[in-house]
Amino acid sequence: MARRKRAYYNYEKGIAVDKKGNQVNGKYLDDVVKALNYDKDGDTKGIMKAIATGKKTVNVKETDGDGGAHKKGTIYWNPTSGLKMMTLHAIEMPDGYGGVKTVQYVDYTGEKQSPALQLLHESGHAYEYMYDRKGYKDRAGVRDAQYGWAEERFVIENFETPAANKLHEGTRTNHGGEPYPTDGPTSTKSLY
Repeated sequence: MARRKRAYYNYEKGIAVDKKGNQVNGKYLDDVVKALNYDKDGDTKGIMKAIATGKKTVNVKETDGDGGAHKKGTIYWNPTSGLKMMTLHAIEMPDGYGGVKTVQYVDYTGEKQSPALQLLHESGHAYEYMYDRKGYKDRAGVRDAQYGWAEERFVIENFETPAANKLHEGTRTNHGGEPYPTDGPTSTKSLY
């Protein structure tokens, strides 16, 4: 098994470098750099620069799963998994026993997000985990009817949505969405 390269994102130059400052490349590494450079243009809060130039390290590891995930300062990210936006609807229906039950259904909005925006979303969690651990933990433990968890609402409303608007990508009103394969890390074009 080949040993993975350890590289660092040089925010100012927009490249990946080794410990000596020499540029390094690789398929996944190049996809991460392309996404980070794209995200810099949409980052209205400066979290990408804070993470890249700060003393604390955020690791980005490859996954073949859908979208991305954050766990304790590590981001697991797929450079070809975008997200189709959806809206949750609730309707009341007779429950068959003389009462009423609420049924939820999904409606796709037609808007999409790139894998890069998913990386920015997960970077928002990583930033909060590193720089506001108490707030992160407090929000992560609070259920939210619309977003699942208060931390998801916080990241979507404060980091993801402003970036999506600036980058002309889809926005969410919940934490839902359907993953789909894209033709690259900064694209919303479906692979199929």
